[in-house]
Formats: sequence, C-alpha cells, structure tokens
Amino acid sequence: MTTSRHDTRNRTVLIEFTVVEAKYPALWAYLQTAEALGIKDGYLVGKRAPWYKQEQRLPAPFLCTYMGRGAEEKQPFRFIWNRSAAIGTNLYLMLYPQGSLATKLRLQPECGAAIHELLRCVTGHELRGEGRVYGGGLNKIEPSELVRISAASFVERWPKLKSAVQRQVELFG
Repeated sequence: MTTSRHDTRNRTVLIEFTVVEAKYPALWAYLQTAEALGIKDGYLVGKRAPWYKQEQRLPAPFLCTYMGRGAEEKQPFRFIWNRSAAIGTNLYLMLYPQGSLATKLRLQPECGAAIHELLRCVTGHELRGEGRVYGGGLNKIEPSELVRISAASFVERWPKLKSAVQRQVELFG
C-alpha cells in the first residue's frame, strides 16, 4: 500500500497536546475514554498530569539499554553515545553526566568519545553482577543497580575526578 504525504493512517505524528481538543476532536474523544477503561489509573500514566502527556526531559548525552542478553564476557546491555541529541524513550536508561564529569564534557565536548569508550569497557560480568537475570537468560538492570558500577576507569583516565567519585552514581544521574 502506498501512503501519500497527506495520508496519516500509517504515519507517526507528534501532537501538541495543548491544542488537541480544538484541533483533533476525534483524538480528544478517544482520550476521554481512558477514565471509563481504567487507563488513567495505570502505574505510569497515573503519575502524569494530564495522564496522556509524555514526560519532558532534555536529551541525555549517553543511553543504556536496560534489557538484553549476553553470557560470559558478552555485554548484556549497550551504551550509546547520543550524538544526535535525540530524546530517549523509556526503552533506555538516560545517563546525564553530573558534577565534575558534566563540567568536563561541557568544556571539552571531544571527551564524549572517551566517556563512551569507558562505558563500553564495563564488563558483562560486572553489569550482570549488579542486575538480574530472568528465565531464558534475559538480563535487566535498573538505574539504582547501574550506578553501583565502579567508576575506577573514569578516575584512572581523569585523575582530577578522584576527589568526587567512588561509583558511577557520582558521575551519572
């Protein structure tokens, strides 16, 4: 099936929700069904006001997948250097450099490549040691588990960070 430029049936569009009711009455009517269906009481959407609004956040310079497979030394999770400044979806953990590492990256943007390489060098064993494994070998890591990873490689690369960090929790928020 060919879709024309004006055919929105198979296209993904971003909608400015401040104008939904006036500009997209059919979508507005659909959103109103959420209360009767109990959708508004769901865990994630129940924390938002309005419930259908996505969270607003700045692009994270680095992302990490939070689910993956990998045994032995194969990393179960991927670290991504977000050079495009895309807004990460909830399929990723967003890594925002903090403190002296954030300052270093702001003053020396070329350090992004080295930061990414250090993240990629975290071993699969270390990552799996902080996360958990589900049936069939699916690994999962939560933000509170990821921040427990040692920051030693960052301190070795940039000794001036030593006074501020022990674990990655001090480097990434």
